[in-house]
Amino acid sequence: MDVVWRRVVASVPTFVFEVHIEGNIHQALIKLKHACDVWNSNIYLVVKDNEVERVSKYLEGALHEIKARLKIISVSKVRELYDIQKKDFQLKSEVGFR
Repeated sequence: MDVVWRRVVASVPTFVFEVHIEGNIHQALIKLKHACDVWNSNIYLVVKDNEVERVSKYLEGALHEIKARLKIISVSKVRELYDIQKKDFQLKSEVGFR
């Protein structure tokens, strides 16, 4: 797992993120399924924009159990979110809301 967020330091991961840019997508999905099964984590997969549809096809077969739980996020959406958050931080700094 590339990133895990915990509500409390000594707890199990509440949110688990796997960032898949290259390599074995099946292995990335298995890691997320494990996190879901063992810890009941919220699971997220970040992929290249052109991989979103391909990943969705994997969820029709053996990994159908996590289909409803898995959030697939494209790299462009991550970038968009980052840009919005950065702009928000800058504006709040300019007007003194920090």
